[in-house]
Amino acid sequence: MAPFPEDASVRARRAETRARPWGGVLGRAALTVASLLIGALATETATWALFRWPGLWLDRVPEPVENLLRFYHANFLGGGPIQVRPECMEPDPDLVYRLKTGECRYDTDEFDTRVRVSTRHLREDHVVTKPSLVFLGDSFTLGWGVEREEAYPAMVARKLARPAVVVANSSYGTVRELLLLRRLALDDFEAVVLQYYANDAPENEAFLKTLRPEPTPSSAAAYGEAVRVWSRVNAKRFFRYTHHWLSMAFWSVTRPEPPVGHPVAVDEQARMALRVLGAFAAELRGRPILVFSADRGPDSAAFARALNAAPKPVGLGPVRAIDVTPELTAADYFRLDIHWRPSGHRTIANAIAANLASLSLTEPARP
Repeated sequence: MAPFPEDASVRARRAETRARPWGGVLGRAALTVASLLIGALATETATWALFRWPGLWLDRVPEPVENLLRFYHANFLGGGPIQVRPECMEPDPDLVYRLKTGECRYDTDEFDTRVRVSTRHLREDHVVTKPSLVFLGDSFTLGWGVEREEAYPAMVARKLARPAVVVANSSYGTVRELLLLRRLALDDFEAVVLQYYANDAPENEAFLKTLRPEPTPSSAAAYGEAVRVWSRVNAKRFFRYTHHWLSMAFWSVTRPEPPVGHPVAVDEQARMALRVLGAFAAELRGRPILVFSADRGPDSAAFARALNAAPKPVGLGPVRAIDVTPELTAADYFRLDIHWRPSGHRTIANAIAANLASLSLTEPARP
């Protein structure tokens, strides 16, 4: 049977369609590319707006959504912690990493600071050889997100008119802070301020098992890998927000299972911190030690109570723990960061200065 004859108009339309590339595979491909570009542009614009004005969603969206956005910001947009930025840090055989001598810019979408580092690998504008006060701590004491003069150690030193040395670096635990103090070989000082954070516990626990402070090869390897990963994350590219969303989705599927740790109770953290201090009693010279935790919430007060109640190792001077966080408000923290703004450092400085004055700092400052 002969096929049904086509109408002349149908044949004309078919011929016209074949003559137009937009009607075939090329047209569909072009439409797909255009849709992807429009979608990427929409993603870029929407993501930029979300983190340009986080008040649009902070405390307004369901908690899982907020946690997802915070995770995205911390792991892809923040630029990475200061310790993984090669312009600011360098490897160290004993401390895993240390501040690099010179000056670097440490910035995120919430702050833009300059970090000036002396030949002692400390954040300081000039070398103080005979301090009255020694501050030990991690990123909070280093002054993450604020200028050096805005950080609480500098404020306390000004309030009490006493020279100070700030022995601090991001993510250092108590052990590495004291190892760095040992390197300085200071002649003497009047008092020590130790800022604690819950992530000090694994480092302190590992040290107390052997009393050997040497980092493991895996620590150096993990640090090197973190630097490489963040270098790739921070590489400039088109559609960076979209790229990061895709990376996060891929990473959530392919990442290996994290090692299973064990939570350390707050009272055990306090006891471990005291034992670490006791192991470095020679470096602390029997001077008064004022301790506080930078953790938010009730753990800060619980840590102070536990440390004050625990027996003190032989060789240490008076040790007092205080809770300095009740006076802090949400406005004292960065919106998407756990660290303090200048106002938060000011609040902490007032509390520290008042407690130091009541410890033993009653003599005039030394020249």
